[in-house]
Amino acid sequence: MNFFAAQAQARRRSIGLVLGFCLALALTVCWVYLLAHWAILILAWFGLATFSGAAHWMALATGAFIALGARYGWQDTNGAAVAEKLGARALATSGLDASERQLLNVVQEMAIATGCPVPAVYILEHPSINALAAGGTPQHALIAVTRGALKALNRDELQAVVAHEFSHILNGDMRLNMRMAGVLFGLTAVGTVGEDMWERRDLQTNALGCVFIGVGAAGMVMAQLIKNAVCRQREFLADASAVQFTRNPMALIGALEKIQVQGPGAASDGLAVQTLPMRMMAHFFFVSPVRSVLEDWLATHPSLDARIRVIDPRAHLRLAGADHGLALAATLQTQVPEGLRSRLELGGSAVGVVYGLLMHDKLETRQAQCQRLGAQTSALVVDAALEAHLEVRALAPPLRLVVLSLALPALRALPPVEQDAVLYQAQSLVMADGKVIAFALVATVLLQHTLRPSPGPTRLRSGASVLHMRMVLSFLAYCGAKGQSAAAQAAYAQALPFLPALQKHALLPPQACVPQAVQASLLALGALAPQDKEPFVAALRACALQDGRLRVVEWEIVRVLCQCLGVACPLTAPGFAHDIFATL
Repeated sequence: MNFFAAQAQARRRSIGLVLGFCLALALTVCWVYLLAHWAILILAWFGLATFSGAAHWMALATGAFIALGARYGWQDTNGAAVAEKLGARALATSGLDASERQLLNVVQEMAIATGCPVPAVYILEHPSINALAAGGTPQHALIAVTRGALKALNRDELQAVVAHEFSHILNGDMRLNMRMAGVLFGLTAVGTVGEDMWERRDLQTNALGCVFIGVGAAGMVMAQLIKNAVCRQREFLADASAVQFTRNPMALIGALEKIQVQGPGAASDGLAVQTLPMRMMAHFFFVSPVRSVLEDWLATHPSLDARIRVIDPRAHLRLAGADHGLALAATLQTQVPEGLRSRLELGGSAVGVVYGLLMHDKLETRQAQCQRLGAQTSALVVDAALEAHLEVRALAPPLRLVVLSLALPALRALPPVEQDAVLYQAQSLVMADGKVIAFALVATVLLQHTLRPSPGPTRLRSGASVLHMRMVLSFLAYCGAKGQSAAAQAAYAQALPFLPALQKHALLPPQACVPQAVQASLLALGALAPQDKEPFVAALRACALQDGRLRVVEWEIVRVLCQCLGVACPLTAPGFAHDIFATL
């Protein structure tokens, strides 16, 4: 099986099914109008109808209910609410048993390997083997795993299940799930209003209530059928991506076979999914916790047999493309001292480590930074930052970004006021003497993107995207060339074949690549159109590798930008990062 072709095919099918989903909703509104119109005519024949415009109002009300539900799903990015409704609890940062610590390590390894933000980790106290990913964006994502999965799966199988959920994060399936759940909520509201109208003591109202109930039920069935077809395609896509990430198809097959052994009802016994709101969340899970009589039509997941058949055990011999380097990710993770890693899991101490990462190696600059930090915080915070700076300085340079990535979950758990203070202090440290190092600049971009993403446009206009891409590529070229204009020009030229729209724009002069402009462009490119992301990442990679050597600063810029774009950035793509890890 060609897993990359499978991903493309699943995406194409999903687009068609989503369009069908929208068409079903439009037909639901039309169906409301027609039924209400005929109901009014029949009532008028018997002299019982008093409001001839009811059909129009009912159609508008139906559309409004569905639109409100869709808007709720469109804007909701709170995956924690989904987890809490299912009874999951957040994994504590201390007092973990061996299986919980293993789960946390596996999640962190996968985040490092794919360049994805480390999601929050939750536990579902249930004996079945299952997992889910929720949240509207990678920055607000969480992964929940059942206790049964921790007990029954070995490390490779657990890693395959987590990789499957990471695929949902990176492929945007979580947001699609939230939006579809919102639309279904709107359709449920239509039926609820109909039930309320049916209970009134008025024949006309009762008749219109029957219309609402019938249309709500019909619309729900149509939308469920198409939604479940979409979800089944996304599950095949997630399985293909999980094998791509782990390069271990037998691990995913092993997890699916163990779920087969546990029996068809084990996934739902004891889970609160049998109520209607919970049944709407069945598509969030690794395997469906809801059993359906019409499995082929109403199932949210393909059958386990079908998923196992699609995963060819010999596929690892024919995999093409990027190796996401899970073994290397595990090595990077273990290179961070245990004491430092434990501090990264607590919000207060993680803040000190982040400040330490932003401290300059030059004594004079570091003293100026300490003065600024001390004026706004306390001597204890300054001491913690200096201690962390000494620890991080002793590590291999590529580990700086790893340390920052591991600190982000603790920072996300801080109150908003404290997060704002961290962003302000980080920016103040970076601009202490006007001499900004590249890592500090991209680190503040990653902090800003994670804690306070810009509420700007959801898509960049083509003219604006060209300007921002030109700024970032110029900055990357100068960082890789260490300021030499000829080398920077050659690196910039190497990227142009991937971006035809940029070929009329020359390399910016060094004085134009000021920190504020570079930060603004890095953050703005998070809204780059999906079809422009792949060629832009290819251009970044070509620019960084122009001289045949990848420097740590180039790797850091590309990795952070990929996080802003919401795409995976492999650790060990061919020729991309092997040299910077040679000393580990």
